[in-house]
Amino acid sequence: ASKKRRLQASTAAAGAARSAQQRQARRMRRLGSVNSLNSLDNLGSSSSSGSGSSAAQTSSVEATDRGGTGLEEDEEDPSESEFVSTPLLRMSSQYVGPVSVGTRLVGENCGGKTMNSSLVYLSRGFDDESGHHNNDASKTCHKEEQTHVRAVFDTGSTNIWIASDLCKSGPCSHPERKRYNHLESSTYKPPSHLSTLHITFGTGEVSGPQGTDDFHIGPLTVQEQTFGLIETEQGEVFEEVPFEGIVGLAFPQMAANNAKPFFDNIINQKTLKKNQFAFYFSPTNPAANALFWGGVDPQFYEGDVTHFRVTDPYYWSVDLDAFKVGEKILFGKAASEEGPQEHGGALAEVGLQSTKRRKTQEKAVSDRVPRAIFDTGTTFFTAETALYHKVMSMLPTVSCSAVTKESHPDITFTLKSTSGDSHDFVFGNRQYMAADGADGQARCSPTFMLINIPKKHGPGMVLGEVFMRKYFALFNRADGDTSTATLGLALAKQGSQVEDRLKAITASQPSFIMK
Repeated sequence: ASKKRRLQASTAAAGAARSAQQRQARRMRRLGSVNSLNSLDNLGSSSSSGSGSSAAQTSSVEATDRGGTGLEEDEEDPSESEFVSTPLLRMSSQYVGPVSVGTRLVGENCGGKTMNSSLVYLSRGFDDESGHHNNDASKTCHKEEQTHVRAVFDTGSTNIWIASDLCKSGPCSHPERKRYNHLESSTYKPPSHLSTLHITFGTGEVSGPQGTDDFHIGPLTVQEQTFGLIETEQGEVFEEVPFEGIVGLAFPQMAANNAKPFFDNIINQKTLKKNQFAFYFSPTNPAANALFWGGVDPQFYEGDVTHFRVTDPYYWSVDLDAFKVGEKILFGKAASEEGPQEHGGALAEVGLQSTKRRKTQEKAVSDRVPRAIFDTGTTFFTAETALYHKVMSMLPTVSCSAVTKESHPDITFTLKSTSGDSHDFVFGNRQYMAADGADGQARCSPTFMLINIPKKHGPGMVLGEVFMRKYFALFNRADGDTSTATLGLALAKQGSQVEDRLKAITASQPSFIMK
């Protein structure tokens, strides 16, 4: 009963936060310079009916031209690389890529054959190594995915959701959307205990039962992956962005019903040579983005990758030494040393208690290490209540013509690497301000959103796509143990040579014509 009350209280608080965020999202939807508005920020409402368990998720917390191939003569061919790349397309506020779900037998002479047979897997839309479609191979009996879907790869959540044949109304039922049909997949398995998950994101809600099936990303196959079959779907983000799935890439502690997350299955099944993945987001080209599996391509970043220890493996969060506006430190360890911070919800909640108890709780709050949470499902930077209002007062919304270095100075995030060195990540006002309106009358606003991180995992700031459009981000699970995870960052390269390289290494991947 007490668990149920806690869940109800959490859901009520999440609802209030979602309302505030939705109002803010509507206000900022037209900020076209960063195309960033309906982020999939989980706001602490995840429940499971029928299983007796629940999971809370919060704040689904950015040379030389080489010509057409993007390769030097002595450069390694992409087909022989240790990494696998998935092309991503920016659609409004989300980056989506192809995922194949389920398996079926297709072709001639399949009678009597089973999924256990030694049959080749051929994905629809894939080319063979020669670059030409192999019609003969596609005619013989082979394994093929049940469907392709467009999915958001989200480091701020852990569960997988796929639009399914169970959906009869809402965005997932739209005729132009793709849906997975569990009845047509030979590798689908129902759960041992039927349960229905309900998860609320910042700008949408999904629910449906869990099941297991095989997932295919490029040439990679992950077997018997537990995922949610979307049965109901509501919210602006699902209406306005035509994607059909969410692939969570955060840590097992966040998984609903203790299901093994997607990347943990990759680790256990030894699918990759290295237990890591990385994101490259272009700040200007909606089609020039990629997700790398099992390694990185140095042609997408400058210099070396600097690594930072993940200190709370629930989110991809690292300790935040300092956040500055101009030269004023507003948040982080450095600010903590000056006294308790009003970082969001925690200090605000101790005001009406006894003096002794209040001091104890204030010390507990101030002792918490501020964190930076790296989340590819969130578009903007986020800040907790008090910090958010401070930032907005120091970086007000104004006419774009009035933005200067003095009125809107650089913002800086300082992180300490695994070697103990401090590193500054600096953004100028052209990178953190977004324009809304026609030239001459455009208004510019800072790309910040208000999100309070759960007390257990905060205080913190989410560094979303705006951050990762400037910095290449490597998510490293090392030996698979969550305690050894690190986050790597390097300045992202830009330009035509990067786009040529991206075309070369993703040429064999399936793509979709976006409507």
